[in-house]
Amino acid sequence: MKLLSKIRTFLRLPLFEQMWLIPSFITLGICVLALKTIPFRRLASCLGVQGGSSQKMPSVGPRHERIARGLSRAIRLAARWTPWESKCLAQALTGRLLLGLHGVPCAVYFGLARGERRADLEAHAWVNAGDVRVTGGGGWDRFKPVECFVSAAPARR
Repeated sequence: MKLLSKIRTFLRLPLFEQMWLIPSFITLGICVLALKTIPFRRLASCLGVQGGSSQKMPSVGPRHERIARGLSRAIRLAARWTPWESKCLAQALTGRLLLGLHGVPCAVYFGLARGERRADLEAHAWVNAGDVRVTGGGGWDRFKPVECFVSAAPARR
């Protein structure tokens, strides 16, 4: 019954999201594996130019916004369907990689927030492409950015 529900959900998706759901699923798995086996400093070199906590996001045009929204929905759905845990960092890496394949400029943010107990800190990662929150949902709302990596903006198309 659960599989039938997933098939129905898949068939209701727009074609772009259908096409990118399986690559999102696979990329999430690769990113989870990479996070467990490769030191983060090596992974960070693939994220873009390190810009500190106040780096400005390059703007994107309407075509890139549509791509970013479609990839966002595909990544979120794939993350819900993975048999492994696909937390925010794996989703952020996946978003960065897939946006890069499409030539969409983006920024990967890492933020911190106070936890339930004052002494606890919580970490979060999210990706924005212009005004589109590709992964990480409400990262801006609760988490203070402490680091940002910006992809190189491609030539305008």
